Amino acid sequence: MTTVPIAGTIVRRVKRERPDIILAWRDADGALLDLSGYTFTFSVATAANAPALITKTLGISYEVATDHNVRITFTAHELDALAAGVPYNCQLDAVSSGVDRGFQDFVLLLTPAHS
Repeated sequence: MTTVPIAGTIVRRVKRERPDIILAWRDADGALLDLSGYTFTFSVATAANAPALITKTLGISYEVATDHNVRITFTAHELDALAAGVPYNCQLDAVSSGVDRGFQDFVLLLTPAHS
């Protein structure tokens, strides 16, 4: 079995799409990458080698900022298929002119909603 490095964990409340996921995608020297002209694909699965439960290509944008460069925005109910307490493996890929980049995998963990 191959170990997949995880960049960290993002925690959100189940059945809530906000706030957006904001990422700082950096090069080997630590500088934010210029991702203008790239198209993005975000996928969520129960494990790194499992089929994606959610695949998203819309609502992902490159932003010019000092502390981040990618924003993933979700529409209402887009994350409703995900359950609380499950550590989901997330992958983000960017493609430009046939060249692809993969952001380091990270975990999305949803907490239960208070009743």
